[in-house]
Amino acid sequence: MPEVKILAFVVFYVSLKKGLLGMKKLSNEEIFSTITNTDYFYYIDSKIMKIYQENSDVFDAIISDAFDEGGSV
Repeated sequence: MPEVKILAFVVFYVSLKKGLLGMKKLSNEEIFSTITNTDYFYYIDSKIMKIYQENSDVFDAIISDAFDEGGSV
């Protein structure tokens, strides 16, 4: 079931990165701060948060590549 947790996190991450209707897009620094310095950090599986903290730049590169913004790992 860890795959489902990772997918849920990625959907949340993309929502923050791309913004939703009525929600502004956040920068990479704002996303990292929001995810690691708020109560949200404690609601997500600690293993998922560890993956994100240790690889946040990889998440950013994946999003950039997926949306044709360039960028690489």
